[in-house]
Amino acid sequence: MQHQPEHASETQFSRVEMGVTRNLLSQLYQDNDYMTSLERIANLAVRTNFVVRRNLLFWFQLYCQSHAKRIKDNADAKDYLANLMRPGSKTRAQFMAYQNKLYSIEWAKRQAQKEQNGSDSGFSKHSNGRSSGLLIVSA
Repeated sequence: MQHQPEHASETQFSRVEMGVTRNLLSQLYQDNDYMTSLERIANLAVRTNFVVRRNLLFWFQLYCQSHAKRIKDNADAKDYLANLMRPGSKTRAQFMAYQNKLYSIEWAKRQAQKEQNGSDSGFSKHSNGRSSGLLIVSA
């Protein structure tokens, strides 16, 4: 006779049900009043910086799924996210590390693209970027 896992009821839920639904994430994303409040509470630029807002909600979704946290409704999502983003909290530090990693990946892509564009155009890396393409060197 095989032993069934004690938390079998949890395995019946899908990953989305264990986290945040897309509908709730969409509601959070569109709630400018909440984002203004969260910006004040957490000192994160989520009110005006839509990239940070999007990254925060992606991180929140992943966090809830990986911790098997079921978010019941909009109010639950708002309370939980604000709690996770408290200044000085471990989870806020985890989000900031995630955010910084995304920024560094994006920066590396842009640098590679600049180098690729620079080598394709015949401009010297020391060019000032003007259309003449001449490199002026002072003696």
